[in-house]
Amino acid sequence: MAVYLDSIRVAPRRDFLKFIDEYSLSSVSVDLTDAIRFKLVELLPLRSASDAAEIDTKDVSLVVRVPYHRRGTLFFGLGFLFGWRPLVTIEFDIISLSQEKQLETLRSTERLSWGNYIKGLLRFNSIFHLKPEFGFLDLKPLIEKSVLNLLVDIRAKYS
Repeated sequence: MAVYLDSIRVAPRRDFLKFIDEYSLSSVSVDLTDAIRFKLVELLPLRSASDAAEIDTKDVSLVVRVPYHRRGTLFFGLGFLFGWRPLVTIEFDIISLSQEKQLETLRSTERLSWGNYIKGLLRFNSIFHLKPEFGFLDLKPLIEKSVLNLLVDIRAKYS
């Protein structure tokens, strides 16, 4: 079985709560979307399905989507009251190359642990609000864990 990459799509924040997230309207938020996309490219160094010389009946292609992500910043740390922790949701659409149809969609959602969330709120920059409480460095391990979980699921189901 071979796994190929079809595309990677990271949706920008469009929900109502992005207006509450104090940094979602700045250029930092756009950079976050791009950073997530680049991290996924780094984590999934797969060939394109169009590059395949021969297609086996078990070969699949992945459409990788990030339908939702959030930084976890909310009104100078008041997000703590609502459990507004950094979060990322990643979906893999599994497409059979031999049948040319979607087999299923796998989804993984990861949130920052409460301990790391509280540590982030207590950082010097967070207390004095010099920078956003959370950023890409806080989302990076969540992205890695989600991708690993999804790849393990693919291996278990399609090997």
